[in-house]
Amino acid sequence: MALPRQNPTAVVRTLAARSDKARELALQEVKQMKKDLAAAEKMLSGQAKPGTAAGFDLIHGALEISRHLFALAEHEALQEGLAEALETARDEDYLAQAGATLLKKPAGWHWISQKGEMHFLAKPGETVKAAQVLRVLRSPIRKKDKAEKAPAAAEAAEAAETAEA
Repeated sequence: MALPRQNPTAVVRTLAARSDKARELALQEVKQMKKDLAAAEKMLSGQAKPGTAAGFDLIHGALEISRHLFALAEHEALQEGLAEALETARDEDYLAQAGATLLKKPAGWHWISQKGEMHFLAKPGETVKAAQVLRVLRSPIRKKDKAEKAPAAAEAAEAAETAEA
């Protein structure tokens, strides 16, 4: 059974909301634990009657704080993983739209330009890098740079010829 497709931003918002809730609950437990520690201190110093609930409250509070902190760390890891997966998916879509393909032999991402030249973009597992290289190859700025470099290269060649002569 396939999972229903959800908007990635809705998933991120849900994770953020759960993280905020876990943070609030952990802070409440810390505040309650401070009160329990003060009560335990009073009992140990002889200012209050001894009781058995204070020890249990301290242990329970510490476990609850630990559980909430673990949930926060887990949510953060999920958000980072989701961001990486989204970036990879967007880059794969870009590569597919641009006509790049993942070949087995020669292994890696390749793109054939309008001139019929095959360009190696990146290794098979490097989708993000392949998309970055393809963006550079397809950018109009790169064409302008080549046009500007051509006269400079011609001048450098002429200077080398005059230096040899």
